[in-house]
Amino acid sequence: MSRFMSCFLSSAASRFSTLLLSGWLVIFSNIATAQTAPKELQQLELLSYQLSSSFGAFIYFEGQQEYLQKAKQNLADGRQILTTLKGQHPQVDKLWQQAEQFIEDNTNRSFEGVDMTLEASWGLLTIQLQDAIADLTLLKYSNQAMALQSELEQILALYIKFANSTVGGYGVSRSDKSIEKRVEDVQQQIDQHFADDKRLQRKWGYIKRTVLAYNSNTAPYIVMKVFDDMRAILRSERYQQIAAD
Repeated sequence: MSRFMSCFLSSAASRFSTLLLSGWLVIFSNIATAQTAPKELQQLELLSYQLSSSFGAFIYFEGQQEYLQKAKQNLADGRQILTTLKGQHPQVDKLWQQAEQFIEDNTNRSFEGVDMTLEASWGLLTIQLQDAIADLTLLKYSNQAMALQSELEQILALYIKFANSTVGGYGVSRSDKSIEKRVEDVQQQIDQHFADDKRLQRKWGYIKRTVLAYNSNTAPYIVMKVFDDMRAILRSERYQQIAAD
């Protein structure tokens, strides 16, 4: 074999090895990205569900300010995250701005009985927002506490939609999962990852019974309060330490 041919083959083999290595690095990078969404997007997804239930409760209780203030705080927290992300996700930015405008337009609303247009408009807007964020997160969470809270927030958002709606709720996402299936999934998560947390289990036991009775008896005020307790548990130092490990 000539010296020229030998050098050519050696150079070609080197370039092929470099390309192959680069290809594998891209693949592994994509896998890593798919495994865990950025923490900011995980938090934004939780806020989108909380926003849905907070303003939904404002509608249900016909203007009770406690829930309006919670919704505005959810909006502000989400806006802060989006500002940090510096316009990386324009569709989410657009929908978040629409939610801000929707709440601003209805802050001083006079409630006179059931307003199906208001309920339906809010329900559809929040579905679009949640789906846009879910497309970015791929529903992958950095720890079990975050994953459980996401499932719980979706249950609460759906429960409030059912409580508000005279026609059976307007859904919570593009998923076809029923509220019963969501409850079943949360029960499995708690049994598997939180079996030693008796306080969390007691809170969940109440929520589970109440949520599953959504067709016959709704209790949004108590459910919202118990959910606040469960959020506090999952954000406690105990679970933050687990998240950091």
